Amino acid sequence: MLAESSLGFVVRNRCAGQVNAGIHKLTAGSGYLYLVRQVAAHDRTHGPESLGDYYSSKGETPGRWGGRGLAGLSAGSQNWTRTDAGERLWSVAEGSEVTEDQMKALFGLGVHPNASALTKQLIAQGARKNSALTATTLGRPFRVNAGETELQQRLAEAYRDHNLSVGAHWNAAIDETVRAQMRTDIATDMFEEQHRRAPLDERELTGFIARGTRDQTTSVAGYDMTFTPVKSVSALYALCPEPIAKQIEECHRKAVQDALDFLQDQAAYTRIGAQGIAQVDTEGFITAEFLHRDTRASDPGLHTHVAISNKVRARGTDGIPRWYALDGRPLYASTVAASELYNSRLEAYLGDELGMRFAARGDAREGKREVREVVGVSRELNELWSSRRAAIDAEYAVLAKKFQAAHGREPTTPESIAMFQQATLATRDAKHEPRSLAEQRAEWRTQAVGLLGSDEAVNAMIARSLAGRTTTPAEVTAGWINARAAQVIATVSAARSTWNRTHVLAEALRVVRVTGHAGIDGIAELITDAALTEPRSIRHASSPDTDLGEPAVLRRRDGTSVYRQAGTQTYTSPEILAAERQILAAATLRDGRTVPAADVEIELLAQAAHRRELNAGQAQLVREMACRGQRVMLALAPAGSGKTTATAALARSWEGAGGTVIGLSPSASAAQLLREEIDVEVGDTLDKFNWLTDNPDISPGDPARQWYDAIDENTLIIVDEAGKAGTLALASMIAVALARGASVRLVGDDKQLSSISAGGVLRDLAHEHGAITLSQVMRFASASEAQAGLALRDGDPSGIAFYLDAQRVHVGTQAAASDMAFQAWQSDIAEDKHSLLLAPTHELVSELNDRARLHRLTELGEHATGIEAVLMAGARASVGDLVFTKHNDRTLALGATDFVRNGYRWEVTEVDPDGSITVTHLESHAHLRLPAAYVRSHVTLGYARTIDATQGATARYRCHTVGSDQLTRQQVYTALTRGVHGNHIYFSTAEHDPHRVLSPKATHPDTAVDVLTRALARDAAQVSATSAARAATDPAARLAAATQMYAHAVGTAAESRLSPAQHAELDSHAEKLVPGLTTATAWPVLRQHLALIAAAGIHPLKRLDKVVASGGFDNAADPAAVIDWRLDPTGAHSGGAGPLPWLPAIPERLAADPQWHTYLAARAQRVTDLAAEVTATARQWSAATAPRWARPLVGTDLELAAELAVYRAATAVEDNDTRIAGAEQYPARTRAAQRGLEQRAAELIGADATTNRYDTLIDSINPHIRHDPYWPQLAHHLAAAARTGVNITQLVRTVAAERPLPDELPAAALWWRLCGTLTPAVLETANGGLRPDWLPDLHTVFGTELAETIAADPAFPALVSAIGNADPDQWTPRDLLHVAAEHLYDADAHLTHHLRPDEYARLLTYSIEVFTTADPYDHDIPLPDTAPLTPEEHEELAHLHPDIENTPPGRQHAHDDVLADPNNLAAALGLDDYDLTEPTAPDDQLPPPEHADDYFTPDTGIDFDSLSTVRPSPAAALAAHRADVHALRDRYAAADAQVRALAAHVTAGGGPHVLAATDELRRMRAAADADRPFLARVEAVLDQWHHAETTYAEALELIGHARTELDTLRADPDADPLDIASATQHLNFLTSYQLPPTSPAEQFHPAFDEATAARAAAAGGSEHIVTHADADALLRRCRADDDTLLARHRADRAALRDQLHRAELAAAQAFARAQRSTAEHITELLPRIDTELRVLDAAGQHAFQERLPISEHPDIDTDRLRRLTDAPFVLTAAHASDRAALLPMMKHLERAAHDAQRPLIWAAPATICDNADLSPIANTVIDAATLDLHDSAPGTIVVIDRAEHISPETIADLTETAATAHARIILLDTNTATWPPPPAAPLLKLLHTELRWSPVLTAATGRINHFDASPDSNAALTQAAGLHPDHHTPAITTALQRHRKAQQRNTTAHDLHTRMWNAAHRDEGFSRGG
Repeated sequence: MLAESSLGFVVRNRCAGQVNAGIHKLTAGSGYLYLVRQVAAHDRTHGPESLGDYYSSKGETPGRWGGRGLAGLSAGSQNWTRTDAGERLWSVAEGSEVTEDQMKALFGLGVHPNASALTKQLIAQGARKNSALTATTLGRPFRVNAGETELQQRLAEAYRDHNLSVGAHWNAAIDETVRAQMRTDIATDMFEEQHRRAPLDERELTGFIARGTRDQTTSVAGYDMTFTPVKSVSALYALCPEPIAKQIEECHRKAVQDALDFLQDQAAYTRIGAQGIAQVDTEGFITAEFLHRDTRASDPGLHTHVAISNKVRARGTDGIPRWYALDGRPLYASTVAASELYNSRLEAYLGDELGMRFAARGDAREGKREVREVVGVSRELNELWSSRRAAIDAEYAVLAKKFQAAHGREPTTPESIAMFQQATLATRDAKHEPRSLAEQRAEWRTQAVGLLGSDEAVNAMIARSLAGRTTTPAEVTAGWINARAAQVIATVSAARSTWNRTHVLAEALRVVRVTGHAGIDGIAELITDAALTEPRSIRHASSPDTDLGEPAVLRRRDGTSVYRQAGTQTYTSPEILAAERQILAAATLRDGRTVPAADVEIELLAQAAHRRELNAGQAQLVREMACRGQRVMLALAPAGSGKTTATAALARSWEGAGGTVIGLSPSASAAQLLREEIDVEVGDTLDKFNWLTDNPDISPGDPARQWYDAIDENTLIIVDEAGKAGTLALASMIAVALARGASVRLVGDDKQLSSISAGGVLRDLAHEHGAITLSQVMRFASASEAQAGLALRDGDPSGIAFYLDAQRVHVGTQAAASDMAFQAWQSDIAEDKHSLLLAPTHELVSELNDRARLHRLTELGEHATGIEAVLMAGARASVGDLVFTKHNDRTLALGATDFVRNGYRWEVTEVDPDGSITVTHLESHAHLRLPAAYVRSHVTLGYARTIDATQGATARYRCHTVGSDQLTRQQVYTALTRGVHGNHIYFSTAEHDPHRVLSPKATHPDTAVDVLTRALARDAAQVSATSAARAATDPAARLAAATQMYAHAVGTAAESRLSPAQHAELDSHAEKLVPGLTTATAWPVLRQHLALIAAAGIHPLKRLDKVVASGGFDNAADPAAVIDWRLDPTGAHSGGAGPLPWLPAIPERLAADPQWHTYLAARAQRVTDLAAEVTATARQWSAATAPRWARPLVGTDLELAAELAVYRAATAVEDNDTRIAGAEQYPARTRAAQRGLEQRAAELIGADATTNRYDTLIDSINPHIRHDPYWPQLAHHLAAAARTGVNITQLVRTVAAERPLPDELPAAALWWRLCGTLTPAVLETANGGLRPDWLPDLHTVFGTELAETIAADPAFPALVSAIGNADPDQWTPRDLLHVAAEHLYDADAHLTHHLRPDEYARLLTYSIEVFTTADPYDHDIPLPDTAPLTPEEHEELAHLHPDIENTPPGRQHAHDDVLADPNNLAAALGLDDYDLTEPTAPDDQLPPPEHADDYFTPDTGIDFDSLSTVRPSPAAALAAHRADVHALRDRYAAADAQVRALAAHVTAGGGPHVLAATDELRRMRAAADADRPFLARVEAVLDQWHHAETTYAEALELIGHARTELDTLRADPDADPLDIASATQHLNFLTSYQLPPTSPAEQFHPAFDEATAARAAAAGGSEHIVTHADADALLRRCRADDDTLLARHRADRAALRDQLHRAELAAAQAFARAQRSTAEHITELLPRIDTELRVLDAAGQHAFQERLPISEHPDIDTDRLRRLTDAPFVLTAAHASDRAALLPMMKHLERAAHDAQRPLIWAAPATICDNADLSPIANTVIDAATLDLHDSAPGTIVVIDRAEHISPETIADLTETAATAHARIILLDTNTATWPPPPAAPLLKLLHTELRWSPVLTAATGRINHFDASPDSNAALTQAAGLHPDHHTPAITTALQRHRKAQQRNTTAHDLHTRMWNAAHRDEGFSRGG
């Protein structure tokens, strides 16, 4: 299946394998040879020189041209004399054969495929050379830089000298082994010359070669897509008779074409305008398609390569068609959907044509999609034909390791490919020559027979695979569409918070493939449309700026604005939005339990006393989270910041104040670790919590029920690793917590690994409600490493420098990297050091585990244990191996409170012959036996683990990670922050896949820094719907795009006023003035500028003539850009200022144009409005909220800060760019505005002139430092530290002398050394909540205003840490602050620009270190002004933004665009001087082609509906909420009953779907039995067909030999005529008698069709053919449908329960408001209050009865029964919810009463007196309502069963009567959360609380009362007690006074009884002792 990378596009797998439609870029230049040699000719090792020869030599399928864009190629002929020959050359027919010259022209040079022949013809017709060459270009030719680097030049010289020294031709091929050694030696010498030392490690040498061998060409020529079916399809293609194989091939072709048509409909766009702001339609792609039948391993592997040209034709806003560059963004975004479309259509075509059926393999890993294979094809056969590639990879790995050992570096891409070919040949019997299809098919057949055993077995497999019945899919109805749409959204929303159409369409295609509807055109689109409509999806985070009523010229064909990027509309679901809002709303509640501040301080002192003293941040976390009373709070904790210590102290504080703490985590192993580390009773998963909520009727004996049921207002729920929790799961848990009164504390890191479910809400919580941040990192032994880790956390590439400097980054091929990581890890383990071994994928982890086990067994030798257990994926384990359990299984208990959890690590201590194993847990050392079935399914080797599985783990020594070039920022940060003493990463930097030798990674090799920098830029964090909406509406984020849209719209409007003739004149005139000007990249911008000049009433051509006449731009990379700037140096475009000072105004002629006026005014107003919003925000900035660049201005000139904020937003300057106005701008007016703002800022805060201050010092240490992009930041920090008097020279020299700096990022590496020597590792945060004890001292020393600025500064945590690290015996905080302040004041007196308030926090830290350590230091993390430029960016900047003032002379050098010179273009096309002989007549026929920019900045936005502001009165609101609650409870009770009934049926195998299909299953079984003889006939025909083909092939082979022999004899002049005659006769004999007269296909295809038809006829049509597999599949589907139905009912019940929780919460809040504002609702309850008081008054009276003796019984809890009978009071209420345990207890009570001759009366409500379950208690049960106790005998005991169903009035009457008669009443409360609640349930709840002698007889944990938390479930007295005293009426006051007196009487009576009872027992004990 498709593997989608974190960048959002598909990573193409190798040809030989999985189903995919992968994609990668193709680079221009000589790279087209890849398409010829590696794709078109399919990796031939040698052979024919041309593609045509290759195609014909062995019958290979030629490459074919395709795509709708082909039609545009002929447009160039319109301006030339038309001839038949010319017409054929101008056009390229769809389906025509691809030639090598055509590939070179289109994909190598970017010109017409027939450019060479066309140029010759045009010159022959009289055209000049330049005109002819220009005529064949498709827009601008590719930028092909032919220059060589110094390393390439020296290598070329060395190769030449080597050949001459051995007497060979100077350009002869050199053995690759020799070339590799020369490359190593020369690169090493050059490195030593440049760095004055040898390379420190393999990374430096590998990176040096990579930088020195990069191609200078960076243009994208196109995209290579590969469409590959599943292996079983290729297997059938290889083994079926040839006519059937052709049908399979045709089905594959049609599926590929469908996918390409889809892409041309959905993804064929280009971009025009500055920064590519407008996205317009194109005419379609130009493709070259190559069909292959095998893999590189020569195994069956049908697949198609499609090379999509980057050249597309489109009409610009001026209406003129031109050639542009393809916009790759929608192509990448649509690749997954295209892949799924290909898969779906292929299955449909194969099913319709050949009856193939597909089914899931059933072996997908958790979280991965199932691969669907053809039913009937042997899995072993698929594995056989996949193993060849594995063998090649294994051989390649061996060669690569040997290479790295010999050369000390990673092999380059050419070296890797050479080794790959060597490995391929080493695993073959012969070289991979082009072989005929017949030869391949014969070999494949032999292999299949060898595996399956016989030809008959192969034929039977084919028959089974082709004999599948054509199933009739379900009828497509509106209901079916809606059901599938809901299914699709459920799947998509499970993994993401927002989605777009391509996500949904891809899933819809998967669904219709499974349901059998894939062959119906448009069905997936219908499902997608339904899925994207409300309520399933809602439009979300839409940009409000992309459509302001654009005119038709600014709209695409579908009517959408060109400013809206196609396919980017974002959607979310109401459920996700509601969940996010619910979480955010919960954080606003402040009514939670609080811990007294004194208790917290006592606990902090206790922690310190036990040597666990918390730092300031940890202590603040405990205080805030314990004392604030906020119901939901968030703490952000970077890796190693001590969150465990802080949360443990929080738990102790909470528990110390009488509360309970529950620990939850997303994974089971992490939950148990949390439980142990913070020492709480409960540690479980978030999923378990929600499962308990969703399944109240399941697992009644689960111990988790106890802690779940006990959650109340005293409970604190701590969720660790909250960032990995899904939003829906968090919201569900929080809803339950709020309903029960509990508080929730979320702890995690939003910048580590995130949830695999829809998530991202932590950032919303932090943004809207703040978060407590642990800022000090303490895990690492090195302070430098801690600081570097924080840089990685923020995605700052400077952090990489630390790991380079410490030699923690290692490169090699993937195999070599894995080997290095394993060896280092094994070395640590051998020294008994705790280290981790990590990898990003399960596959790599499995390889490392196998390697570790092999190493262990090798070490053991003959002592290794023989018995092995089979684990997951076929792995093996024996005694002594380490294993992981990968599945939670609560039935496998581990002690009293734990169980086998996913992620637990064990050692195998015993292996049983049945496959079960005995293991010992590595942490707890508990022993356990794991069953064989569990072992095979859920146990893996446990040496290595994935990166994702280690978040939260710590390696006490080192961590070793095998990386890849697809890591994300979160994975890098997590992997490099596990080890205390070191973190190492190992990965490959070169491209080693021969399929990808034209990808950028191959043509522009990466260094390790490149790989890691891209990884840090690859942010894989989940983005919530709320965050997406916030980003979409952020005016600062929108302003840049809005300004670009405005400028483009104005230019387009100006162009629209030009007539076609004026357009043509403009283009023609420009081309005459400057040849090639109209093909320059900036020409569209220049043309719009000229149009604007015309709209302003100025003649544009005269202005253009004047500028061109001044000259001086001949060597400019882009003359159009230079001329554009010179046309109007003021940048005003002669039209005045627009909505921003540097934007053009709307020209008067356009302002008066009715077509454009309103629209352009709206665009201008939008820019104005956004700028005003940015300004308003900036004016509110404070020192704490301002971005770093603005802090110097906050206290000096906020207006200037606001102007800069607008400028930066409009020019897209990132906030982390600390330059006051960002990078230098090139447009004249923008540059003028920038310089004006910079000058004003410099006058206030001083200009930064520090970059050259330390040049001499730095150059003396390492001259490469100042070439590092991070040098300006280093210089700035050094200058800042120098303001405190630090001796910078001494400091820098000291740290630089430690060891050589790395070759890359030396400035950043030097900075980390300074940090590590001098600074604490602290995260900068402005809102960390730090309030140290010495904060008053800060105010005393600096004054309130400056102190508040210091405390709000992001550097304040470092100051806190610095003071905390000072020796308390030498320094008090006040002393330190005083000394530092005096020091800064002294330094400030000598400064020209005095210290600013925003500098104090940072400089105070420096100063304090001066006095508390031996050396001064700095701690700031260096952020680069800009990231290092990629080669593409260098090139783009060079021609988009020429440096007008500093263009060097002689700019044309080795790296220039060689194709810009027509002579070079002609040479590239292979044209000589003769071909280019020019005519004498001038040529004016040629129209100038165009080229467009390729840049774009996306933009989004959103609007929210406002909430109602009308609120009902408290009493009315309470009544309304109660009505809602009661209605929902009714619905929930009904749903609950339905779920339980349905679950019973489904569990018994009698679910509704199974029962409904019973008759159909019987019919299918009978039909399958009837089909067997017909299936056997099909198999027999196939068997005969195969034998006939074998005979026919043998005859052809004999004839071929005979013909060869005859030809040899005839060619021999000395041959004997008799021999020739004999050979002729032999050939005739073979032809006439040995060769069958008809081919096998002609002979047996009819028989096959006949057998198939007979089979179909017998069944009544092919659609009615049934096999037993079909019946089994139907039964599985029915059972699955039943399971789905049950799950849906449970989900509905859960949804109702969630609604109920919310309604109850709302009712509770309404009740709380009513309690504070009105007594109406309590007045209504006064009759109930009176009844309850009657019961309480009588209940505690003494019954004056003798104690009833209870004898011991082994099966009964007699202690509980005695507590019941010993109570002497009139009324006792007893919990008795477990009926099974209650009945024998009551029977025992009856016997005791009988033996004591005591009257015992059994009573019950009238409705249940006759229930059967009462008979075991007594034969006679009295209606409790009719009971009369006035004349009862002394000592009477009345037991009322199910007392909750009696009215409270009856209980009151009986209690009062019993008190008079001295009888006792026992109320058995058996309530189990039924609805509606029984009438006496609130009264019994009150009695359980207030009658302290009320016992619990029996308790069932099977169900949870979801209604107890609601106020209306409480007794009326309880509700009245909560009423605010201000609203008490006299009646209520009287009732509450009676209540207090009753409470006092009952409490006193119970206490007296207890003391007397204890005294009696004590006396009894003394008597026995005496």
